[in-house]
Amino acid sequence: MNKRFGRRLTFIGNYWFSRTLNYSKTPFYSDRLSYSPGNTRKHNMNFSWTYVVPDGSQLWKNAVTKVVLDGWQLSGIFTAISGSAASVGYTVTGLPAGFQFSGSPTTGISRIQVTNPGAIFQTPANSLDSGLNPGAFAIPTLAQAGLGNAPPVLFWGPGAWNVDASVFKTFKIKEKAELEFRLETYNTLNHPNYGNPGTTFQTAWNNGNFGPNVNQYFGSYLTSAGTVNITSTARVGVLAAKVRF
Repeated sequence: MNKRFGRRLTFIGNYWFSRTLNYSKTPFYSDRLSYSPGNTRKHNMNFSWTYVVPDGSQLWKNAVTKVVLDGWQLSGIFTAISGSAASVGYTVTGLPAGFQFSGSPTTGISRIQVTNPGAIFQTPANSLDSGLNPGAFAIPTLAQAGLGNAPPVLFWGPGAWNVDASVFKTFKIKEKAELEFRLETYNTLNHPNYGNPGTTFQTAWNNGNFGPNVNQYFGSYLTSAGTVNITSTARVGVLAAKVRF
């Protein structure tokens, strides 16, 4: 979508939908659990604009307002993208010598067991308390040889969006010289974009009688550093001036 400059406004935008399907035959697993949608983000949108602000001197006409209030422009960029693919792996501590018992949907054949597919997320939804539900997962039993039923991609993480904006004006100094003043802001609305919750389920060996998850950060948006897993940076403002001659 592209709007040519007219009525003080020009903008351009695009959106695309992407879908992939990967297949990697995994020993001991059915074809159904060998397919995955890959790590392609399904939705992606970009939108940018420039708007020429009406001259302020039209409301109050004099030499000062013409210099100060005329010729301002606003521009910005909006981006939005859907979340990345994710799944759950597991580790077991206190294993006897020679045992290797861990699970990752992308490396090796061991996968976690999803015991309650309809309740893998905590409630309430859309909050920092809505991460993964430890009670919906379990370590596969020894009889299963570590072969759980989790697919290569179990869920999609949070999406992200951002707005950058700027306001600028050019001041005429003399015939062949001008000063451009610009204020730019990045993450203008100071919006936090969250990463995926912790995805490592951890328990103890206990002679093969695996207990519940003991990793306090599993399913949580909190990190071991005591901070929330945020992928975006805080708002940044930049003042700039440039002389052209």
